[in-house]
Amino acid sequence: MFEIDTENEKNEFKFKTNSKDIPVSIFGSCVSRDILEFDKSKTLNLKTYIARQSLGSSISHPIKCDIDSINLKSKFQREMVYNDFTKQTFYRFKNDGSKYLLIDLIDERFDIISYKGSILTLSNELKSSDFFINHSDEIISEKIYKIKNWKIYKLKKKIFGYSYMLRKNLLEDIMDEFCDNIIRIYGDRNIIIHKAYMLNYYIDRDKNIRQFPKHYIVYNKRINERLKYMYDYFELKIPNALVIDICNNFNADENHKWGLAPMHYEEEYYLRALEEIKKLFNKSNYIMEK
Repeated sequence: MFEIDTENEKNEFKFKTNSKDIPVSIFGSCVSRDILEFDKSKTLNLKTYIARQSLGSSISHPIKCDIDSINLKSKFQREMVYNDFTKQTFYRFKNDGSKYLLIDLIDERFDIISYKGSILTLSNELKSSDFFINHSDEIISEKIYKIKNWKIYKLKKKIFGYSYMLRKNLLEDIMDEFCDNIIRIYGDRNIIIHKAYMLNYYIDRDKNIRQFPKHYIVYNKRINERLKYMYDYFELKIPNALVIDICNNFNADENHKWGLAPMHYEEEYYLRALEEIKKLFNKSNYIMEK
């Protein structure tokens, strides 16, 4: 369906390995990246972190883009939006020296845009950049969302969501191609599926457990149904993948460094997830010693 241009550019565990650390890359979001912040022994060596990119975007044609034209203050955010245009994900994974790939699908909550025969991810970062200002011919209307000063745009029949992909039978094709690409790079035993979901409860600043407002619950249900379907499909497509599935035991956290959100978990989650990752490594290729 799409073509990829691969030439376009409190337990601590120690492992007996041939090298000092375990090289890992991430395709996903902060729910996976933040796990490594709790790896005090620095067992996991992060090579590449791809965020703010949907599966559909990752396998579609690259779009020429000047990174200096992306009007975002954060270097990380500029690079993520730039990668969503230039589609260098698989090229980077293939050449970064990583042995394992850690995947979560939280960023599949974003809609996608059809643009110049390719696909872009309608992330908050893309909304906050000057992309739409520079392509005003695609815009019907706009409004300012005052809380975060985001500019929200209505495009001319260019926004597609999950339901559209299901109706057009595109989602399975997208997942098939993505999985085939990462299996070619990592094999089918060095991929970790991190089943991260949107959570309905959070711990407030006084350590009380609260439920998110009703509109969050409705949104979470819709996104989680999508994520479950996609995670289950990934497990069928990559039957030898390592799997982390512990969300049911934890809550979000109002004290999270990125702020309160259904995908910003309490610290104990990341510690447990790190422990699970190291146990999975131990079962697959590494020998653990306390």
